[in-house]
Amino acid sequence: MKYNHYRFDDLSPVVLRRLYDLTNSPDRGDVRDDGLSAGSLFRSQLDDRLMGESFPNSHVVLASHFRYAGWCMVTRHDFDLETGRRLTVPNAMVGFYVRPEFRRQGVGKRLIQEASEVARKNGVGRLLANTWNKSSRSFFLSCGFEEVEFYVPGWVRGVAALDLQPYRAVGT
Repeated sequence: MKYNHYRFDDLSPVVLRRLYDLTNSPDRGDVRDDGLSAGSLFRSQLDDRLMGESFPNSHVVLASHFRYAGWCMVTRHDFDLETGRRLTVPNAMVGFYVRPEFRRQGVGKRLIQEASEVARKNGVGRLLANTWNKSSRSFFLSCGFEEVEFYVPGWVRGVAALDLQPYRAVGT
């Protein structure tokens, strides 16, 4: 399996279209624990990127083995999403998807490890993940994340956080 890092803005339209299969879809039965459709923030970001919107603070890790097996997206936030105040330690939201036939083979954990490295190199001190169902909750906890109180507006279930060590501000 190969793992490659890209700035989201640098992905070609061809690659962006291929990634649609690697997003949560209610058509495949991806639902939250409360039964609501999972939808996919990444799918809407793919659409926005194809229409020319820029995501300068986002990076993607792609896992491939003759085809794309999974992806992980890391989006840096320097400001508190509720108050607008600058964060003393920049956060990044992380989301990922692994094709069903590649699950339970370590691909997801490796994607999170790669995403952590990308985040660290870009001055991020904490990763945040939405734990919207039992399997995502147990997965993130197994990767070293800890549950924190509700933080990100609009996220239905809990949020898990992983403090990245050693954290260094960019330029230090």
